[in-house]
Order: sequence, then structure tokens, then C-alpha cells
Amino acid sequence: MKLRSRTKAVLKVEKDVLREGQKKVPQILPATEAITASNAASPLLQLPQEVKNMIYEHVLPGHQVIHVEGMQSGQLTFRLSPCDEDTTEKEAELQFQTCPKDRDPLSTIMSDRHFECWDFLRDGTYAYFNAEDWPPTLDISLLSSCRQIYHEAKYTLYATNTFSFRSPETLRSFMWNVGRGPAANNIAIRNVHLSIGIAVRQDEYTWNKALSLLVKKLPCLTNVCVTVDQNFRWGRPQFGTSGVQRIFTDPATGNNFFLRGILELRKLPLSGLVCIVAKIGYPYPARESAREKAWRIAEDAKSQWTQAQKVEWARFVKAAVLKLG
Repeated sequence: MKLRSRTKAVLKVEKDVLREGQKKVPQILPATEAITASNAASPLLQLPQEVKNMIYEHVLPGHQVIHVEGMQSGQLTFRLSPCDEDTTEKEAELQFQTCPKDRDPLSTIMSDRHFECWDFLRDGTYAYFNAEDWPPTLDISLLSSCRQIYHEAKYTLYATNTFSFRSPETLRSFMWNVGRGPAANNIAIRNVHLSIGIAVRQDEYTWNKALSLLVKKLPCLTNVCVTVDQNFRWGRPQFGTSGVQRIFTDPATGNNFFLRGILELRKLPLSGLVCIVAKIGYPYPARESAREKAWRIAEDAKSQWTQAQKVEWARFVKAAVLKLG
């Protein structure tokens, strides 16, 4: 029974992929079938599929948060790095929603929990770092060993892990790459994490487009985690006060709704959504007077949300996307 339970998720994905993809492209090409027949003498490939799935799960990364960064060559290749953060998304969401009210009203108890991971990765550019200090990358060379193993093992990588993105350009490139060809790996992806940073209005527009494409390219997503990084000053000068004014709008139409692309997630068969609004703190003086602190809070209040507004917006989005009540 334990053998079956460990591979249940992978086997379910294989069935879903075949069902979703049978009208699009054949999942196994004739050449692949011929190679499979010639591989029949392999001791590994002669094992039952459930046993092979256990081996694949042991060799390939599984049940991890994987940060995806586009490389410099047109983002046709990607760097996959495991997340080092111990706090889960659910724990981070609980911290966010239960932030003590006696704290600075314009700060949260936590910032984006992946901030340090992203800050070090720096979009795949390591020219200013020693090679010894580079973050570890995931080894998925097993998928290159032979075509049959690729077709059998790829679901362990795509279906059990959470792929994390902080760049809408990298997200779009990744979706186009995994969705092309007969493999249709995009159908197998179930979990995605998005670190959405918005500094100017153009960032919001770009993320809205990426979210709309995500719904089309990853139609079988079941869990999405969204962290909106409030690392901006809406009052200087791109947004004026419109950012605060657009917090609460009926999401039925999406008109004048901040980050309205997130409402596209309603079209997915989601069973879970984590929504957090984080704030990356500014380097204010350690010893600021009460007058200076009051002035800072007043200035930030013109352009940023209070903690109560952050929580209310996140709950509003979650209820709208998951169709709760």
C-alpha cells in the first residue's frame, strides 16, 4: 500500500496529461515506441512502472519550491535553483493575516519570504560573484539519458514541484518552452509561485498579460501562491493616489481593479490559492525621532496600503478566485 501511495500523484498526472493532450498531439511518437521496444532488455526499464516512479522520485527533485531564472541568451534556457526558505507558503500567509495591530500600520510582520533567494540569483547573472558562491542548481540530467526515461520521469519533475517566478518575461518564456512540441509538459504542471513586484504602472500591465497567458498555457494548475511585493511609492509620480483608490472594486468586471490579471485565475481548476501582500522595508535611520517617524508614516500613507488594507485585498482576491461565498 505504501508503494501505491507514493506514486499516486504521478500516476494521476499521467492520466490527466493523456486525457488533456489526446486531442492535441500524440503523447508518444512512433520513434519513441520503437526505442521502448529496444530498451526492453534494460534491467531498469523492465521494472514495474510504480517501482520506476519511486526511483525517479528519488533521483529527480520532488516536492520542492524551484526558482526559475532566465539566462542571458534570450531566456531560451533557464536556471533551476532550490529554495532555501524553511517557512511554507501557508505559514507565511498565516503570519501575514495575523500581523499584530499594534505594529507600524504600514509594515507587515514579514516581507517576501523568497526575497533573499531572488536577491542572490540576480536574473542568472553571476559576473560579480565567485563561482564557489553560486547557488546550487538542480540536476535533472536523468531526463537526458534516454527517450523512454524522459517520457516516464518528466511528470515527477513537472507535477510534484512548485515552480517559482519573479519575472513576467521569464514566466512567459518558460510557459512557451514547456508547452511546445508533442511532449506538452505544460499540462503536467500543477503548482506555481509568483513573486509579483510592482514599482511603476508598466509593471502592473506586464504582469496582467503574463497572468492571462498563464491561464491558457498551464490549464491544469491546482495550486497558486502569489506574493505581491509592495516595493513601490505609488505617489511618486506614476500612480498619484490612484493605487489606494483602486484597492477595492467589484472584481466581477475587473474594471479599475488593481492587478486585475489575477482574477483570470478563476478560469483554472484551483483547489488552493495563497495571496500575500508583502513590503520590502526601506533603509530608514535606526534612530529616528518620533516626529521623523510620524512624518514618514504620513508620507507613506499617501501612496501605500495599511496592513488592514493589504489583508482585506488579499482575502477579497482569494474569495473571488476560489468563488468562496
